[in-house]
Amino acid sequence: MYAWVIFVAATSLCVDAGEENYRDYHEEHLGHLEGLVQEVNNDYPQYDTSNYKKVKCYQCSYTPDRVEIEEIRTPKVVRQEVVVPRIVKDTVQVPRVIWEEVTRPRVIKEEYSYFDAPSQEWKVGDRTRHVNDVIWISRQIMETKEITKQVHDVEVITKQVFDVRKVSRKRAGGWDKCLGPFTERNANTWGIDQWDCHSSCYTKVDKNGNVLRGCYKDEFGVDPSKATCQTKYGTKYCFCEGTLCNNGAIPDFKDIDE
Repeated sequence: MYAWVIFVAATSLCVDAGEENYRDYHEEHLGHLEGLVQEVNNDYPQYDTSNYKKVKCYQCSYTPDRVEIEEIRTPKVVRQEVVVPRIVKDTVQVPRVIWEEVTRPRVIKEEYSYFDAPSQEWKVGDRTRHVNDVIWISRQIMETKEITKQVHDVEVITKQVFDVRKVSRKRAGGWDKCLGPFTERNANTWGIDQWDCHSSCYTKVDKNGNVLRGCYKDEFGVDPSKATCQTKYGTKYCFCEGTLCNNGAIPDFKDIDE
C-alpha cells in the first residue's frame, strides 16, 4: 500500500517535470523509486505483495444422501366419559323418640268403716273411687331435615388428540463429481470451479460425510503451512502444495477423532 503511494507521488513529479523531459527524468529517478519500494517492503512485509502465494484451487462440495425421520401428526376427535362431582340439597325423614305424660283414670275399691246406727255397731263396707294415674309413655315420630350430599354426574366430553407416526424420507445428496479423485480433464469436463488462492488448497470432510474442496481462508485455527491432515472441531483438513492440487481422494472421515 505504501509502495503504491510512493509510486503515485513519483509519477506526479514526473508529469510536472514536463513532457519533453519526462523520459530522462523517469530514467534518472527510477532506480531511486525502486529503492524506496524495497525499503517500504522491508519495513512492512505484510504489505509486500511480491511474497503472496498465487495458486488456483478446485472449488466444489458434496453432500451424502441422508435419511430423515419425520413425524406426521394426524388429528382425531375422541369421546370420553368423565365423572363430575356435584353438591346437592335434599330432605330426609329422621326418626326420633319422644316421651309424653299421660293420665289414665281407673276405679278402685276400698274398705271403710262406718257406724251403723240401727245396730249401734261399727261395720266394714266397700266403696268405689275414681283415681287418675299419671304415666310416661314413649313414641317414635319422623322429622324432616334438610341435608347436603355429593352426587356424581357422568358427562361425555370430546377432545382432540393426535395419532403420531414416523416416516423416513431419503434426501438425495450431491454433487458426487466432487468426491474425486479426478483429473484436470475431468474437472474441465464436469465444470468444477477453479478459484484464485493466496494460501493453500485443501480437501476437508466432516463426520457426516460432507466434502469441501477449496482454498484456506483462516477458518477454524488450522495451520495451512503443514501439508498434512489436521482435525479441528469434527472436521478433517488435508492441505496440499501447488496449483490445483486438491483433486485427490477424500480423506477417511471415519477416523476423525477430537
